Amino acid sequence: MFTVGVIKEKLKNEKRVIITPAQVNVLVQSGFRVLVEQGAGLGCNFLDSDYESNGAEIVTTSIAWERADVILKYKAPLEEEYQYFREGLIICALFHAESNPKLIKAMCEKKVTAYTFEFLKTEDNIFPMAKSGGEIAGKFAIIMGAYLLQKQFGGKGKFLVQTRGTQPCTVGVIGYGNVGSAAIKLAQDLGCKVVCFGTNIAKMNKLSIAFNNNVVFVESTKENYKKYLPQIDLLVGAILISTYNTPALIDENLISYMQKGSVVIDVTCGYGKGYLPFIDKYTTLENPYYNDKGLVYCKIDNLPAAFPLTTVEAYTNNGFPYIKEMLSFLKNSERRNKFVETAKIIENGKITHPIIKQHMKFYEN
Repeated sequence: MFTVGVIKEKLKNEKRVIITPAQVNVLVQSGFRVLVEQGAGLGCNFLDSDYESNGAEIVTTSIAWERADVILKYKAPLEEEYQYFREGLIICALFHAESNPKLIKAMCEKKVTAYTFEFLKTEDNIFPMAKSGGEIAGKFAIIMGAYLLQKQFGGKGKFLVQTRGTQPCTVGVIGYGNVGSAAIKLAQDLGCKVVCFGTNIAKMNKLSIAFNNNVVFVESTKENYKKYLPQIDLLVGAILISTYNTPALIDENLISYMQKGSVVIDVTCGYGKGYLPFIDKYTTLENPYYNDKGLVYCKIDNLPAAFPLTTVEAYTNNGFPYIKEMLSFLKNSERRNKFVETAKIIENGKITHPIIKQHMKFYEN
């Protein structure tokens, strides 16, 4: 019987789990054997007995890895888990592998096959598995921004929520995908003026109509940043990816146009200097900000981890149909599925995805 292993996340502050007990039941009814690592769902209040009553077998870490045909994880494996890699093993997770050369090399050496959920793409270029996490990250960025605008943190002391008798705050958003759109919507709902910076003028024109022309959409240019940054109280960076070769959109000189006490939140959290090179350090959920030259900066990798219950509910409800489709395809490997193949980054130890190939060449040079 084709066996799926559900692994407990061991990364610090990571309490999420990739599927719920009810979804395990769906897989079991569909002919899968499901092994769930002990305690995998405790961070989301799912007991081992909940999984067991829905048809799962509760097992140790080593048994979950060793007896599964496919491993399901929320996040990429940690170094301590590389010991379980083996030829023929399939791993499905949110890898974000372009920033993790050590993981890529380990999977290649052991001839693992890997699928990453964030690359799963429909024919109309939609990334369905990124929607839920992106929505939560975008909304949380606005909430975090409202928090950091408090005077005691170095912020301006302006309340982000529109209040009678006061001028509304202005929020700038770089990007208009899952994260950016969610940030724009919540900022607008709170009564803020919103300026969105982007590159696809046609798409921004459509979004302008969707937001009832209440959001200013402008091209991401040096001139526009000079014009609008002095007005912006909270700037949210929400482009899809930022890497070693992503050109700077706002440099040290441009960011100086923002008023003292303004807040900048980088949701993208890439690596290398990237699109916001002046943010030179990561922050954490425990210590979410730092101050530099009169501005407040926040760069938390994986903001949605702060709300594991909400994130898992949203992610599993919206993403489970795609996970089930992937598993059904992998169970019947003689079939080809173009949709599922978009998520493949490694096949039997060979890198297959162009983005991963590009980044590994950079690391090797």
